[in-house]
Amino acid sequence: MFCPNCGAQNENEATFCKNCGAKLAASQGEPQAQPAEAFTPNAAQPQPANSYTNYAPYQAPVPENPVIGTVKRVAASPVFLTAVILFTVSLVMEIISSFAPSNALVSFLYDFARENGFGYEMRQFLNEYDFLLEQDVAGILFSSAPTIVMAVGLWLIYAAAKKPNASGMSSAGLTVAKVMTIISLVLISIVTALFAIAFLGVSVGLNYADGIPDFAFGIVYGIMFVVAVAFVLYIVYLAKIIQSLNTVKNTVNSGIASDKVSGFVGVMCYIVGVITALNSISGLLFSVPTFLSSLCSGVATVLFGVVLFRYRNAMRAFARPANFYGMNYSQPYTPGNPAAPQANPAMQAQTVVCQRCGHTYGADQPACPVCGQPK
Repeated sequence: MFCPNCGAQNENEATFCKNCGAKLAASQGEPQAQPAEAFTPNAAQPQPANSYTNYAPYQAPVPENPVIGTVKRVAASPVFLTAVILFTVSLVMEIISSFAPSNALVSFLYDFARENGFGYEMRQFLNEYDFLLEQDVAGILFSSAPTIVMAVGLWLIYAAAKKPNASGMSSAGLTVAKVMTIISLVLISIVTALFAIAFLGVSVGLNYADGIPDFAFGIVYGIMFVVAVAFVLYIVYLAKIIQSLNTVKNTVNSGIASDKVSGFVGVMCYIVGVITALNSISGLLFSVPTFLSSLCSGVATVLFGVVLFRYRNAMRAFARPANFYGMNYSQPYTPGNPAAPQANPAMQAQTVVCQRCGHTYGADQPACPVCGQPK
């Protein structure tokens, strides 16, 4: 008797195929049931309104890509939401502090001038040129425009993560953040180039100057060196942010996991955030909004570093060649056409299917442990 499934030859009295385990047809002595004639509806006969032919075929819901689902959970986490809120509060406080001159700053300048013998002249100056301490609304909004756009991009990222969409996630917010970071990188590069030119000019001027002590040269060069290193680190910081945003955007658009986000960005977020938060104490010298702006900005920067490391750790679990469940998320994910499971030839060679009861047992056993049928 040949198996109708795989074509392997079996004993006539066998019930299951010894090769694939499929159930064989009934023995020759047993009556075989005749197949029922298929029902063919008459096309001319009218169908009732609730007939099964009027229902649309069932379509199973498309499962969400687990990689994109993880990105959503990180971007919709309370930590990221808190960071975005603090970033927005910092922006609002910065705008408020720019609308009017700081009374604390004016008092500080006047007290300093009075203690040094020119208080009257400073008072006259402040009364005559107080407009230098004030800004108009247009100027304030123009100077704050990059930060406003960045805040909009961050809120777009959070909104896209909270949206219940199994087909994917919008990358518009990531694009906005990336573009604004590129603009910031270009501007800081220009400032760095101007600083380098000024540094060369000062160096040449000091070399031709007379009567300047040697320790003054060391102080000037030391300050300029520290400022130059700060500029270079900030440029690298912005470049790594752009790279990390591009990696996250590619993951959102393709569904392929990648942990190529910069740990340098996370460390710099911690350092810059802590320095900004501590520097907020000096903001009390100017105004309370200035203090709140610096404090919120520093805490938000630290939280963004926390989110980045959480994202990288989550992507590393997917980006491995294969996880513990045998799933590989470092390749494109197609929920509509999942790959069919492949049989393991080594496992098939180590097992035998009993021809009587269909039980699968080890090839090293002489008979089926269930029914005793010899191998």
